[in-house]
Amino acid sequence: ILENVVYFNTRLRRVINYSHAFIYIAHKLGYKKIEISGYLKKNHATIINSIRKAEDLITINESDFMTTYQAILNTYNQHVGSTSENIKAEHNA
Repeated sequence: ILENVVYFNTRLRRVINYSHAFIYIAHKLGYKKIEISGYLKKNHATIINSIRKAEDLITINESDFMTTYQAILNTYNQHVGSTSENIKAEHNA
């Protein structure tokens, strides 16, 4: 669902927030800007701008953005966290 949202070419604030948050999180997880731009079919400069914008929105603690950012982060942590916990459980068994 998230990847479909960031593919849209729109100026709706809700969609833009999802895009900025998704790109920022991917970058913080270690994905290169060029990898993110290729995946999302966006210009490399757009990725740089989204990362900067997300950092600005986090700095000022903008409420709508932070809600979106936390929702994406929570979804990521739920899925990756459960995978990591399953791997730990298999090693401890």
